[in-house]
Amino acid sequence: MKYLIIGASAAGLSCAKTLRRLDNNGEIVVISKDDMVYSRCMLHYFISDDRPLDKMRFVEEDFFDKNKIKWIRNTTVMEIRPFNKSVVTSDGAEHTYDKLLIATGATPVIPSIEGLAEGIEKRKDIFTLRDIGDAIKIKKAAKTSRQAVVIGGGLIGLDVAVSLNKQGVKVTVIEVKDHILPQQLDKTAAQRYERMFKDNGIDIITGQSVSNVIYGLSGKVKGVTLSDGSFVFADMIVVAVGVKPSFPRIDKCHLKIENGIIVDQYQRTSIQDIYAAGDVCQSYELLTQRHILTPIWPSAVKQGQTAAYNMAGIDRHLIDNFGFKNSMKFFGLSTISYGYVEPPDDSYNVAICSGPNYYYKVVYKENVLYGAIIQGDISGAGVIGKLIQDKYNLSNKLVRNDWNNVFRLTYGDFFKQNQDGTFEFAC
Repeated sequence: MKYLIIGASAAGLSCAKTLRRLDNNGEIVVISKDDMVYSRCMLHYFISDDRPLDKMRFVEEDFFDKNKIKWIRNTTVMEIRPFNKSVVTSDGAEHTYDKLLIATGATPVIPSIEGLAEGIEKRKDIFTLRDIGDAIKIKKAAKTSRQAVVIGGGLIGLDVAVSLNKQGVKVTVIEVKDHILPQQLDKTAAQRYERMFKDNGIDIITGQSVSNVIYGLSGKVKGVTLSDGSFVFADMIVVAVGVKPSFPRIDKCHLKIENGIIVDQYQRTSIQDIYAAGDVCQSYELLTQRHILTPIWPSAVKQGQTAAYNMAGIDRHLIDNFGFKNSMKFFGLSTISYGYVEPPDDSYNVAICSGPNYYYKVVYKENVLYGAIIQGDISGAGVIGKLIQDKYNLSNKLVRNDWNNVFRLTYGDFFKQNQDGTFEFAC
């Protein structure tokens, strides 16, 4: 059996590792456009000098040799040919497969801003952050930059802002929504971070969009104009407004694609013997009960592992695919969010418990939790997350008619000890 995997990040390598454990004799080939294995989640640590390049990997240095995996690096898959079960790479070579995994990840979204797209293509002072090459360019530019604009106030944008700030660059973050981290936090939780960013020298502008990029007579970036007509100076720009799936050319008449490649709970695509995992695919998600993009590391790992089992002929469906979990820590303040951070409609309720150093919020409906924000002391976040993920029906015995009691629940509240010392689920 020949297994071919396109992509050497979380989904691709978790699949490769699992395949080797399940099939000791099969041929495993990984093709990737990168020439090293690294964690994309740590790119900002490289920019800030908190982590050197050789400490960016998430597998052992001898991973491929130890697992008898052939790695074709610095090579892009240009086309997938299902009719003869092969792929064509950028060097013109054709590689065959028995089972194929598409784990090509995502590519940055470039917003429609006058002067931006051409600036990214031609200039050395406008960047996106997706791979190690981008991080190296940003880090180099930061050495001579005085002021940067980061377009996008999500996790990637804020990570970049902190990294540039550590390099001595004056940073302004511009977020079109009325608060930063709009997908992860509500306004109250976000505003705590906004104050901390400003206290640490990073300007935050919300509720404004960038209308165009301004260049000086020399052709270098001078700054950006905002939707209210104001001007923000910058000699470098980082665009971080999100990502979209990226995959090779393939006959879309046979491959079901919406926002990403549609897969079932076995990570199978609509083409026989082709699987997909990670940021490139839309998989069934527990909270929404829909096929959606879940571009987070834990989901990619689980999807890659699930694909491996089914590629090896062992039926296994994706479990616990919870796509709405985010953890963050800025300037010493930790936060974990799950599911809905705002009620989707009037049928949902909220409970909030807050103080100077913490902010806890849950979104619930008919005794079931659907979302939460745990900010400050996050020691109880695991219990809350499990309740949301399992859609557990909380009895009145547990919340005692006061939903603030949910923040005091521990795992011990769900078990009882028998006389023989064993525990059993009691609720």
